Formats: sequence, structure tokens, C-alpha cells
Amino acid sequence: MFLEGMTVRRLALLLSLLGLACGPEIRLSYPLTSKRYDSRLALPIGLHISDAARSYVTKGHINIVGYQVDFGDSFEANAAHAFGAVFDGVKVLDRFPPAGPDAPRLALDLDIADADVSPGALTFMASHARVELRAKLAVDGAVQEPPIDVTGNGEGAPGALGAAPIVNQNAYDSALQKACESAMGDALQKLVDASITRMALVAP
Repeated sequence: MFLEGMTVRRLALLLSLLGLACGPEIRLSYPLTSKRYDSRLALPIGLHISDAARSYVTKGHINIVGYQVDFGDSFEANAAHAFGAVFDGVKVLDRFPPAGPDAPRLALDLDIADADVSPGALTFMASHARVELRAKLAVDGAVQEPPIDVTGNGEGAPGALGAAPIVNQNAYDSALQKACESAMGDALQKLVDASITRMALVAP
């Protein structure tokens, strides 16, 4: 029991020195995109977000401490903001492809295909993230193939605070969150641009 107690105390001390006594739980903020377009398209866009995308979570470990990144919680709001920057209105859909007299001519089914997070091994090291998004485009109710795939990347560095006692964990967690938010923002912006390009080809 004594040796077990010593092991636990040493582990706690090590985690404290690493600034990782508690694993972070990251929720992405809103909005994540800020691109301004010279003109807006004079028609609305319909967006359908699957239940899987809304609840998409990535979990992993920093050394032996677990962390969690909730990519799906704000996905709908951030997607609507990104597409709303260029389309004349965004309508969130409960089905895809849309049908009925009020169905928008253009609609997208959005999904988080994959997300990978690489936290820094120590509190003063940068964290990286990658987000893959996939969209299916429907024009007048007809789904177009192939789907639109994009990848966003992000990095967050804790800076000098990452090496400072006491405050290093907050700096580390903030850097991890910045990496994840940058990756999602980058992916959403690329998805908007790629969707516009595809629409110009199939729905001039």
C-alpha cells in the first residue's frame, strides 16, 4: 500500500508539472469564419445537419490524461454563419433532399467526416487539429454526385505562458481550443467556396 501510495503521489506530481492534472473539455465557439464576399448570391441555401454531426465528439489522451473536443455542438450555428455570408438567407432543413413547395432550390447535407487532434506533449508545445467535412449538394431535389470533400487545419501555440507555473494549464487548454476552432473554421470556409464552385457548374 505504501508503494502504491508513493506511485499515485509521484504520478500526481508529474501531471501537475506537466500542467495536465485535469483533462480539458473543449467546446468550439461561434462564429468561426469571418470572410467577406464582394457580392451575395440572390437566393437562399438549405442546410441539413445530421444527428451524427451534431453530436460529433473526438476523445483522446494527453500522456495519460483524457481530453474531449465537442466539434458538433456549434456546428449548425457556425455552418449557417459561414454560408450566410454569401447566400441570401439560410434555412435549416429537417430532411434531405428537401421536398415540397417551400423547398429551397439549392440544399446541402453537411457531415463531419473525420476530425483528428494532436495536443502538444508538454504545456509549452503547440497543438494541431484537422477537420474533414463532406457535403452532398441537391439541386431542385436531385442529389448531385460526387460529394464535396474539404479538409481544414489549425494550430494553437500557448506561447511563453505555457512554460509558466500555475497558469500553464490555462494557456495549454486555450492553445488546444484555438487549434480545433481554426481547423473547423478553415474547413467551413473551404466548404463554402467549394460549394459555390460546384453550384456554378451544375446549377448556373
